[in-house]
Amino acid sequence: MASNDISIKGRKVFFLNLSADVKERLPEALRKEEYEIYILDDYRYAKTILRQFPESILFLQIDEHDMNRLTTNQWFNFLNSFSEDDNLCEVLLGVMSKRMSTSMQNYFMSNLPLAAGIIAIRNLDQGILAQMRKILDLNNAKGRRQYVRARCPDNSYDYLKCSINGFDYSLKLNDLSCAGISCYLPVGATPNFQQNAVLNNMTLMVGINTKIVCSAAIFAVKPMNEKTSLLILLLLPSTTTNAKNLIRNHVFEILQGEVDSIAFGKPMEETEYPDEIVSTKKHNFLTDEHVAPGSV
Repeated sequence: MASNDISIKGRKVFFLNLSADVKERLPEALRKEEYEIYILDDYRYAKTILRQFPESILFLQIDEHDMNRLTTNQWFNFLNSFSEDDNLCEVLLGVMSKRMSTSMQNYFMSNLPLAAGIIAIRNLDQGILAQMRKILDLNNAKGRRQYVRARCPDNSYDYLKCSINGFDYSLKLNDLSCAGISCYLPVGATPNFQQNAVLNNMTLMVGINTKIVCSAAIFAVKPMNEKTSLLILLLLPSTTTNAKNLIRNHVFEILQGEVDSIAFGKPMEETEYPDEIVSTKKHNFLTDEHVAPGSV
């Protein structure tokens, strides 16, 4: 992706190795602010996915927890290996930790290209969100877009039910965001859908039996082929917060599923990252266990 594309489309943001409490709160909070957030649970598939998005941002939590498979030094070597891969060397890296000592922070910052910095997450409060927001905005994570949009899978059962001019319609969705949706409209029905007309109390059926009632204005009807047009709708300002949350949740279910499918059927990474720092630096990294009391 060229730099001008990033300024328009922004960057995907990945979180790897999140502890349960962080995973429950941080991604959702950032998604509500329309950052394009993805979760990676297994580092052995992370590179396979990130190679498809070489200008994305990756935040790695290095803390030990139930799902963590690597030590701090191994995580260092994992991140260090990105610079040796032509498809990963431009991924913007950041580190998160609840317990990272000053010596650890200094070593990581001095020996890794951490464009997204190091974030202490001892307390998941508004200060952490503000710090994360600042880093994401500095790295153009949103670009010019205001909302994250997802295209509905061809085999999905996402559709819109609406009534207009005495006719009832059930229309398959093409894509959706918290700002609007588009759906496929039979050409013969286009005279009933005039620009700026309002569809009141329409029903979106998305995901597994999720029903969302909202209203929208017709923005445009664009011909696609001789049988189908694309109906573009903008949700009205009166759309409830609950409706927007349900739509957003479905958007990210689709997007996360697309990312997860990249690794489906692919072999997992078998690299055994050593538990000693592999670095051109002469000095060795000291974990908390190796630091003398009172030295940091």
